[in-house]
Amino acid sequence: MTPKAEKKLMKLLREVSTSQYERWPDWRGREVYLPVYSEPTYIGGPLIYFVRGNRVRLASLKAANKYLDYRYAKMKAQDAVNQN
Repeated sequence: MTPKAEKKLMKLLREVSTSQYERWPDWRGREVYLPVYSEPTYIGGPLIYFVRGNRVRLASLKAANKYLDYRYAKMKAQDAVNQN
């Protein structure tokens, strides 16, 4: 992530009351980041941030769910391989 993008991401994270994030595997040419909270937080739909170059955006609910479906399918497939 570029320094400019990180600055934008940190600003967005402060809006949702955190300053910590976790990097998840890239998706469709974008870096993916999720906010990290020290306590359980109930704020609605999943918060996922996509970063490409200096551009940072909060994923729409539809895009966030598509990404999570993709990740969980890959995790399930990996679990099946590990069990064999």
